Amino acid sequence: MNYKEWNIVKLGDICEVRGRIGWRGYTTKDLTDSGPIVIGAKDITQDNKLDLSNVKHLTLEKYEESPEIHIKKNDILLVKVGNTIGKVAIVTKNIGDATINPNTVILRTKKINPYYLYYYLNDRYAQHYLKSNSSASAQPAINQATIKKMQVMIPPIEEQNNIVDILKSLDEKIEINNQIIKKLEEMAQVIFMQWFIDFEFPNENGEPYKSSGGEMIESELGKIPKKWDILKLGYLGEFKNGINYSRNEDGDKEYSIINVRDLVEGDFIIKNQLDKIRINSNKAESYKLLKGDLLIVRSANPGEMGIVLEDLENTIYSGFIIRFRLTEDSLLYYTYFALKSKKNKFAQYSDGTTLKNINQKMLKKINVIIPEKKVLEKFNQIVQPIFNKITLTNKENEYLKELRDLLLPKLMSGEIRVPIESE
Repeated sequence: MNYKEWNIVKLGDICEVRGRIGWRGYTTKDLTDSGPIVIGAKDITQDNKLDLSNVKHLTLEKYEESPEIHIKKNDILLVKVGNTIGKVAIVTKNIGDATINPNTVILRTKKINPYYLYYYLNDRYAQHYLKSNSSASAQPAINQATIKKMQVMIPPIEEQNNIVDILKSLDEKIEINNQIIKKLEEMAQVIFMQWFIDFEFPNENGEPYKSSGGEMIESELGKIPKKWDILKLGYLGEFKNGINYSRNEDGDKEYSIINVRDLVEGDFIIKNQLDKIRINSNKAESYKLLKGDLLIVRSANPGEMGIVLEDLENTIYSGFIIRFRLTEDSLLYYTYFALKSKKNKFAQYSDGTTLKNINQKMLKKINVIIPEKKVLEKFNQIVQPIFNKITLTNKENEYLKELRDLLLPKLMSGEIRVPIESE
């Protein structure tokens, strides 16, 4: 194989590595409700994208103390401390006044396509280097000097650009699919709100029930349509806490496992993104998930939801999650949205001060409005195709991610060469 055009360089030679200097750190007193944002490991998703929905804010005065770590478009953010060392994201657009926390560094490229370096850092060689060169302690860390020493294989800029075009096109298609999934769920949720919160489901004449004078009756949850009922969640199905396990377990069978972050980052499970663990089958089998299971986070992010839309072979769920398995399949989509609509109330159901928790006992006592059967059937007829489309789009994303992850090491090593068009 011809690597004559490729160079092996140190990362520090092709980018600046910028981090917070100790004396320029910040304390909780420097955090505020608005202003410049601070990005760290928790703001980088499992799929290496930035999620700015729950960022912290820094006072303008503290932000301006460290102009060298103000984030710019095309900067690469790399986690250097903690259990997620090596997690990486690229800033794809101008995000305004933003900086990093002490556990993260900025890589600002020189004479190299920034996306090429971003993809290179996602490759297994780079990830192995970053993790294996971190300190072995309760809080592992890798210093900036060690990061700068990492070797990087660099093809000519034209080949870099072609490699990036291939990988980026796959990521862009995945992102388009994610937006489609989001819009589809929003569409189904709007229908749910109109029918079951505003009670404007179509009556026998196709008119909105409540505003057309549909009869309402008093209940403990306020006025509800006649012939509807109120039941506690405990009557609708079975709850089961997830499995407790240690990271160093080595059982007789491999399982995919759903953790809290998988539900925080999305409501729909993509199996090839899940962690894998080996646990003895006699311990794990009763925690296997089935199509139609609902998952509820019980600690730290109480009320975050997930729904299992397809058969997930040998997939279990962690102890920080509660599984809800309905007795009636017809209630699946309705109950899913009903619980999501109560998410903001889960904090009041939860106990604990420093760490909010919900448990089965609390969930079983929650009252839920149960629609008349014929209304529920009409709702299912409308939303079932929407969820089918979500499932198909998720499957396409699974394939695209597998293809990207297959191509990534081959492109970065030069095993697969991308032809450069001659002028």
